[in-house]
Amino acid sequence: MISRLSSGNVFRLPVLPELLTGIEREAELRQINLMVATTADEKLPRILQDNQCDGLLFLGIDATRATGQAIAGHLEHNPGVWLMRDTNDLDLPCDRVFYDNAAVGDLAARYLSGRGHRSVAMIDPRPDHSAHAERRRSFVETCRRQGVECVVCESVAEDCGSGRVTPEQTIRVVDQFLSLPQRPTGVFVPRDQLTQAVASRLEAQGVRVGYDLDIVSCDNNADILEPIALRPPSIALHLDEVGANGLRRLVDRIQNPKAPQQHIYVQPSLEVPDGWPRWRDGHVATT
Repeated sequence: MISRLSSGNVFRLPVLPELLTGIEREAELRQINLMVATTADEKLPRILQDNQCDGLLFLGIDATRATGQAIAGHLEHNPGVWLMRDTNDLDLPCDRVFYDNAAVGDLAARYLSGRGHRSVAMIDPRPDHSAHAERRRSFVETCRRQGVECVVCESVAEDCGSGRVTPEQTIRVVDQFLSLPQRPTGVFVPRDQLTQAVASRLEAQGVRVGYDLDIVSCDNNADILEPIALRPPSIALHLDEVGANGLRRLVDRIQNPKAPQQHIYVQPSLEVPDGWPRWRDGHVATT
């Protein structure tokens, strides 16, 4: 498995443990040896240079760099499966196994609509993230189909581009939401790491998460959401299934090199913690 991030950065990715769990489970089942490598130093891993592997799982490539172009060339003649990229925007000769960002936004919208909210918002301090953009698009579209009023509160362009979100950035976006003349009763935040910061700002401004405002998040990372007084529902991406499906697809590709390419999207599901308040018609249900 190859990533273009450095080894230090790739192992800090919050998604990696769950992804690797699925890959390792499937590799053990099939008695397959797995090696993890990176191209962060702009060198093609030795295992690829010497053609010592039967197939390649990779977490996206930068096609503008020499190593990315070398991997793309490798895929012309060797089996490969592209895992987990936020968008499907490169024309590479390989299979793909992704989580479904469009389904995330749709699921969040249908959840809030189903709880009786007629006015909702998406709060996004990092709208330049490609996964957030797809989630936003489907969230807004589903809200419109459901007849639900939807507003997007997000960072301005000047605050984006650094790849990280500052506390001040989150405060500005949450305050933008709080200043709306008709405040929505339901909110979608596209990532748990953002939800933690958003919830902290809301609580500091006297808004009780779960009681004054219904929230749905994404990633279903209990450790990240744990500091929130009342842990909100979150959409699980099932990254272990992304990993397991990726390795299964790679094995099948090795055995059937001439078969048509396959693009597999692992579907998300909503996880609602015990004790999360019930809502009805845009209000907390008292009975």
